[in-house]
Amino acid sequence: MAVGHRFLDMLDKQVILADGAMGTMFYNQGIFLNRCFDALNVENPQQVKKIHEAYVAAGVDLIETNTFGANQARLAKYGLVEDLEAINHAAVELAREAAGDEVLVAGGRGTPGRGDDRSWPDDTQAGT
Repeated sequence: MAVGHRFLDMLDKQVILADGAMGTMFYNQGIFLNRCFDALNVENPQQVKKIHEAYVAAGVDLIETNTFGANQARLAKYGLVEDLEAINHAAVELAREAAGDEVLVAGGRGTPGRGDDRSWPDDTQAGT
């Protein structure tokens, strides 16, 4: 069954329980807000995967990739724009590995932030 159909079938039958905030989990493990949490997908993949696995063990139906800020504007703040593809690819692989066959994986996306283009909304004004 295609993933899209599986998701819709689940929605038709039940409430889908998803994971919680990855950033909060990192912060609770001593990784502070001045770090790029998305870069951990390549810098410390085991830590990212361990959080995903904890959510899966807790019984979620869906986990999100660790990509809330993995976009050009946010990664530029850390000098990591060149690593955008590697960070996103690693995030998907880690989530898929942790999810196995039973748990769905969704791409996590946050607001773009400001970056260098001041016409972009900041996090408090974005409508996403």
